[in-house]
Amino acid sequence: MIREQEPETQVRRRRERWLLILGVGWLFDYGLALAIIGSDLLSVGLRPIVALLPVPMFGVFLAVLVAVLRRLDELERRIHLSALAVAVPVGGAEATLAIGVA
Repeated sequence: MIREQEPETQVRRRRERWLLILGVGWLFDYGLALAIIGSDLLSVGLRPIVALLPVPMFGVFLAVLVAVLRRLDELERRIHLSALAVAVPVGGAEATLAIGVA
């Protein structure tokens, strides 16, 4: 017998789905802005405007992320904090290596 999901679980999954969609959308906007800036299609005056295009999407992404994190219980928050404690230094090291190689 299939049990119906609780409303809280449905809301949580919907927010997590939006978080994924917004994250992918932000990465797409960021990549598109980098590609446009890297090409010679724009004048120098328009490049800062194109560089700022991903910022609103990232702001919405952060707002949804904070909403998702606020609904987590204590154990889930600790798990996410532990994951961030590993991911941030590793990501920083990768970025440093990528900048050094480029």
